Amino acid sequence: MDRLLELIRKYKRILITAAAVLAVLIIGFVGFKLLVKVGNPKYFYNYLHDAAGSLEAEYYPEYEAGADSSVPFATMATDPEAHGVTEIVKVSVRKDPAAGEAAGGRSLQDWETSYTRDYVRSAKISFSEEFVTDGMPKNGMLTFRGNYARTGTSVGMSKIDEEKLEKTWTYNTGKILKSNGSDYWSGNGWTGQPILMQWDSDVKQTMNMYDSAKNKDGLVEVIYPGMDGSIRFLDLETGEETRPVIYVGMTFKGTASLYPDGTPLLVCGSGDAQTGMYGENVSQRFYIYSLIDGSLLYQGGYDSGIAPRIWHAYDSSSVID
Repeated sequence: MDRLLELIRKYKRILITAAAVLAVLIIGFVGFKLLVKVGNPKYFYNYLHDAAGSLEAEYYPEYEAGADSSVPFATMATDPEAHGVTEIVKVSVRKDPAAGEAAGGRSLQDWETSYTRDYVRSAKISFSEEFVTDGMPKNGMLTFRGNYARTGTSVGMSKIDEEKLEKTWTYNTGKILKSNGSDYWSGNGWTGQPILMQWDSDVKQTMNMYDSAKNKDGLVEVIYPGMDGSIRFLDLETGEETRPVIYVGMTFKGTASLYPDGTPLLVCGSGDAQTGMYGENVSQRFYIYSLIDGSLLYQGGYDSGIAPRIWHAYDSSSVID
């Protein structure tokens, strides 16, 4: 016992120092975890790990020929017939139309059991590349994969001489609270592709652009709804703002759609509900903004009676006819 007390007295300072260091490490670790959870300081993990290029790119040259085809097709691996999949259409027929109308068409007793038969549309649906791109400008990327037919993509291999990237410009964005009330959305998500447009000079003069953007020849405007709830407008060449930011307050993960004809319109959808200032749930919805003055023209989808689940995010990109 005396020997133990002597050792404690001898190494008292060392023990106290070690205990203090251990306490600081534990408090620091817990504090950092809380900071990441609540404050999200640029994901510390990425500073400690070289995450870029960690996955090998998969490339299938046999599929390259049809990658830009306007006619959808299945590969050998995804062909339904290869998996024994058949397609049927179920059509419901009402027993008593009068009773169904009186009941608002909502009574299950007014409907027969669904049955399967060949189905032919009364009005043919035409969706060709010419149909969706006719009259649309070729000097821009209007939506995900370039245009309303999703054919504005690039396919091929790049020859890389030097494994280096040159930083042209950066633009800092913020964050917005998730619907769970604790985590945050930040950055730009999937599909998260920016809209690009080289406006005609006379169109620019009607917009709420800054004078520097209006007067710049060949300006290509980057329109980017982000996950921090803001829609930003930037000069592709310099990264400078071309017009005021539109703060929506709802996160955007998907790619917006642009309708440039007549009054230019921007259509974008929120990817998550938000927590309101009083803790209430603000439901997902889609927005239509005027690109003349940046005003909100319409919002909808938040009260849809046909949404099959509470999480009805609008991550897809609109096709406009």
